[in-house]
Amino acid sequence: EAALVEAGTTRFLPILLTTITTILGSTTIVGDPVWSGLAFAIILGLGVSSVLTLVVFPALFFIIKGHEWETHGPVESKGKVRK
Repeated sequence: EAALVEAGTTRFLPILLTTITTILGSTTIVGDPVWSGLAFAIILGLGVSSVLTLVVFPALFFIIKGHEWETHGPVESKGKVRK
């Protein structure tokens, strides 16, 4: 659980900044009739993938694997990984 929270806080800002800058860069070609379709695809795709990466997938992982963390306790510290 701690690894999930740490990964989320570590990767949140870089993913968000990359998404925002790319979306803002794509808005410059929205007005062009030739490139507008590409711009909308980039904006929508990045928006959806960012929400999935930052919110949905970590929440689903916690829902699916969270009960195992509560029942098995922490992993041993001698390098053995619980399966």
